Amino acid sequence: MVQQRSLWICSLLAGGMWGGVVVAAAQSEFRTEIRIGVDRNRVEVRRLGRADERRIGEVIQGRLPLFALEGGSVDVRSLDDVRLVVPVTQPATEFQLRALRRPGLLELRHLDEVQTSLNPKARYVLEYRQIVEMVPVKIGEGATARQVARPRETSRIGFRERDSNRPVSVLDVVSRSPLIASTDDILPGSAKVITDGPLAVRVQFRVEATRRLSRFHEKPGRLLGIMLDGEMIGMVGSVPELAGARGKKATPRVVDSLDLPGTFAVPEEAGYLAVVLNSGALPVPITVLATRLIAR
Repeated sequence: MVQQRSLWICSLLAGGMWGGVVVAAAQSEFRTEIRIGVDRNRVEVRRLGRADERRIGEVIQGRLPLFALEGGSVDVRSLDDVRLVVPVTQPATEFQLRALRRPGLLELRHLDEVQTSLNPKARYVLEYRQIVEMVPVKIGEGATARQVARPRETSRIGFRERDSNRPVSVLDVVSRSPLIASTDDILPGSAKVITDGPLAVRVQFRVEATRRLSRFHEKPGRLLGIMLDGEMIGMVGSVPELAGARGKKATPRVVDSLDLPGTFAVPEEAGYLAVVLNSGALPVPITVLATRLIAR
């Protein structure tokens, strides 16, 4: 009987100890450590220098808000060893890691060789191609959140030659199209998610880019292609201001912002894109080498 009572007391104490461990773990602050490096499959590291190393550190520092919670640090040890440590409530998701390594290069180009009703003899014809892609979707919140892959049908912009009817790559058309504005022309911190209508990310431009965009809109029939990381995500047509009823000269249109469309799988994707654009473009492609969850 005494032996049974001793065993019962020991079991009770052990259960209390394990309960304390669980409570302590739940109350501790977790952090994610993410190690990234230059993607050696896409760039020759020997051609990079200290300026590229510094720039990578600055851009990654600007992308810490991808992980929602305040705080975090970036330690640039080398081009192959950049470490982020961020406080989290759950491990980093694939959405966040994809945004972290995104180049972040926005380009607005005048598609002056693409047909419009006012430019019918242009070299290229615009067409839309329907594709189905699998995208990760987050289900649930907090520690129970998980990701599943779901199909999503999207329209991709494409081109073909007017005379031969031969398909032409977007990059071939873009390479012939004058650059109007880029990531460097975005006002720092101006990118934000717009929800009063189709989900989009609105960016504001510096003075010089505003002038170029405003001049672009002075003549009707022009097309502005919106490129993001080598993919055309949308287009905007020039819409000049109309003259008054008595034939007065139209007031030049000031274009200082633009809404970037996107086939966002979830609203968080739009928020991640805003963070990426606010942080600036990466100077070279990077890759995520390792991630781990640690407790302080």
